[in-house]
Amino acid sequence: MIVLGIDPGYERCGYAILKAVSKKEHGTRGKGQGSIPHTPYPSILDLGVIKTSPKEAFSDRLKEVGDDIALLLKTHQPDILSIEDLFFVQNVTNGLRVAEVRGMITYLAKQQSCLILEPKPIEVKHSFTGNGKADKKAMLEMAHHQFDLPTGRLIDDAIDALAIAYFGLLNAPKL
Repeated sequence: MIVLGIDPGYERCGYAILKAVSKKEHGTRGKGQGSIPHTPYPSILDLGVIKTSPKEAFSDRLKEVGDDIALLLKTHQPDILSIEDLFFVQNVTNGLRVAEVRGMITYLAKQQSCLILEPKPIEVKHSFTGNGKADKKAMLEMAHHQFDLPTGRLIDDAIDALAIAYFGLLNAPKL
């Protein structure tokens, strides 16, 4: 099973693609299996952030994010899209634009017959760290604990997308 996790945004849109693999396929490094017995061994197929320029028109930024997501969908053919649900935002304009991004990504994923999961931020944090109110530092620490991540600075949006994909892997119905 392959899960595409998305931390939606139009300036920065985090994405992570996880594949559930067997213990043998995963190797014996000891990383990757969740703390819950019988959880799948997640393997990272892709991880990153789509960035757009604030100098561009919103419609151009939306197209750029859409084109990149469409390529990820075509390349990895995920079974599930796990995309974080919107939570209360103080800036209404920003919230509406993120909602447009979410809608576009959900539409693209449904065109590829993906099952859609829409976890709330508290659910993602709880499934990833055991604490629904985990901060960015705790999320990063758990990401390094669970996965062999590249050295260097990782953007928060990529870590959030990784946690969202992990939620999708743990909460996916049997496919």
